[in-house]
Amino acid sequence: MIGWDGRAVEPTGPVTCDHKWSQTARAYEPRYVLYVRSSTEPIRILVDGQYVEPCSDVYQRRYRRLLRDDVDRFAHLGATTVLVTALPIVKSSSMSAAAFASEVRSTSCGNEALRAVARAEPEHAELVDLEAKLCPTPSTCRAEWKGVELRPDRTHFEGRSARIVAAWILDHIGVEVADSTDR
Repeated sequence: MIGWDGRAVEPTGPVTCDHKWSQTARAYEPRYVLYVRSSTEPIRILVDGQYVEPCSDVYQRRYRRLLRDDVDRFAHLGATTVLVTALPIVKSSSMSAAAFASEVRSTSCGNEALRAVARAEPEHAELVDLEAKLCPTPSTCRAEWKGVELRPDRTHFEGRSARIVAAWILDHIGVEVADSTDR
């Protein structure tokens, strides 16, 4: 979370993904809340006792409603939600073409929900579209940026690449970054 003074708010204890976000946000009074998706596993949503996949109409309606609810929750606390799109994993030689295509499609569908909510909530949500920045096509993502390997393990930004991406996100929301040479 980014506080009103533009500095990162460091939690004093563990912050878990247990949906106690309102309580946590009230405690830290953030100016921005970063909503960062991971693509390592498609986010499935339980609807009427059945898990639905990201590209289904039922999923899109439910996920967009859940996202809007979160954006509204943080807006009521004075924070802007920054929705950050995910990147599909980099295809490995052992990954089948069908599995890779499914991963790319699921990631893109989840990202489209983020884009739709950002368009629908321009006063309370901002979009940082990493997928658009780093993937010229949904199945072809850049492996490096200015000589820095972006995702050494095919999934995660680490070390210098994580600092580059963090700088892009912080720059987007107007927070100055001391070292911006790699952007």
